[in-house]
Amino acid sequence: MVTSFVFLNFVAVVSFRTLPFSHACKKQLHLFLHAIALVLAYFGIYAVFKSHNDAKPVPLQNLYSMHSWIGMTAVVIYTLQYVIAFVYFYLRAGSNDFRGAVKRKHMPTGKLLVAAVLAAVLSGIQEKLTFNGTCTFVPKDDDDDHDDDMDQHSRILHEGHESGEMTFDCYLGNVIGILVFFLGCYVLYLLFNPKQVETENTSSKDNLELAELEELTAMDIS
Repeated sequence: MVTSFVFLNFVAVVSFRTLPFSHACKKQLHLFLHAIALVLAYFGIYAVFKSHNDAKPVPLQNLYSMHSWIGMTAVVIYTLQYVIAFVYFYLRAGSNDFRGAVKRKHMPTGKLLVAAVLAAVLSGIQEKLTFNGTCTFVPKDDDDDHDDDMDQHSRILHEGHESGEMTFDCYLGNVIGILVFFLGCYVLYLLFNPKQVETENTSSKDNLELAELEELTAMDIS
């Protein structure tokens, strides 16, 4: 899911804005990366449902958390967004005016999806850390005979740590969350400032062409 929603989705979004290729080339790359991301997302959903249903000694409940609800909502919107874009932008169905109307909805929906992915990933990290007791471990009394699987897993994670002390997993999960958050914010910045990004790309391209021209001129003189 991380490969799908964070890596491929963000790269697909940013590539359409930042890469110095032709519009047709960026369009093909944008379409291809989103297709792979969507396929991986459905594989991820299948794996999650299967792991819940096959859990021992009893199956786990599906769609029980805010993370799962936000994630499923994002996948549904993602699917609709891709199908509509494929039909009207790639297959060129409909009139020019209608495609223009679809495009005006396509771009803000893409920004909404980036925000939804951020919310799903960050809530998923928090859910996993809480579920494992990685950051909130409180040992049970010795006279308490009840010791479920979650508590056993927490004891393994916190072996050698005192009550209330964070483990390496807790630090790692929070660091990953911060990195994903700032990456998502940067992607949103690029989406909300397309003119500035295009201007910077044009300026860089012009400087490169000028440097190549000066190098050729110097070679001719010598």
